[in-house]
Amino acid sequence: MPSETVTFAGITFKGPVTGLYFSALSKYSFKNFKTSNLYFEQSLSHRNLQANNLSGERNGKILLGTSSTIINSYDALFGIDLSTKLEDGFSVAAGLSFWSFLAKGTATNQSNTINAWKTIKTNGIDPLLKVSFQKILDHKKLNTDLQFRSLYSKFNTGIVSINLKYEYLF
Repeated sequence: MPSETVTFAGITFKGPVTGLYFSALSKYSFKNFKTSNLYFEQSLSHRNLQANNLSGERNGKILLGTSSTIINSYDALFGIDLSTKLEDGFSVAAGLSFWSFLAKGTATNQSNTINAWKTIKTNGIDPLLKVSFQKILDHKKLNTDLQFRSLYSKFNTGIVSINLKYEYLF
């Protein structure tokens, strides 16, 4: 089972984590040309991580904890697809990501006489860039997406992700 390490109030907790990830995407081409098309892409995603059995230690005393993290996002992109009639394709898109982040953590001692908790809740709207490559070979299709999601509206960071999709065509 995957495990999580969380630092809370100067204490490092460790324990098993479970989660759920759901994502849906739609793409609509609204203007077609001979060798390219313009499109609108939208996607929804929901991520939920739960760690209900965390343990840590402070001053030789065992502490117990829980952690819950929920991230939701809606992404809207406009792009140009240059792969309409080519075996090797390329597309580029830009748009906005609307996201929400909720994290909750609790800690208690074994006798349940000391309790601590913390909640972080925030929303953001940030730019999103996506570049995609496509290669079609005999009965095979390989798609690669490179995406940069800025989080600078609330955090001093961003997320770079790579999605690789291989299809065998019958």
